[in-house]
Amino acid sequence: MLVGSLYGGPVGDALVLRTDDNALANAGLGNFEAVVLRDDLGELRSSYRVWPDPLVAPDPATQEAALVRVAPEAPDAPESWDFAAPSPGL
Repeated sequence: MLVGSLYGGPVGDALVLRTDDNALANAGLGNFEAVVLRDDLGELRSSYRVWPDPLVAPDPATQEAALVRVAPEAPDAPESWDFAAPSPGL
């Protein structure tokens, strides 16, 4: 779960990755910025919005919902992401 540096809400059993800013969209991480997660060996483990046109939907700025990958093994492509109710760490 990617959170701002001051996030204090529930996380369940999730791995929590914090930005060095206090808010994800406040000069920390914008709506259309790519996110790449690598393990301690530098291997790519997951990515978000690393597709050719980062402005292609889904547009997280237009929703008050979590953006989630439809399946863990789905490729990082626009059709692999959808909106859902927030469920931190679940």
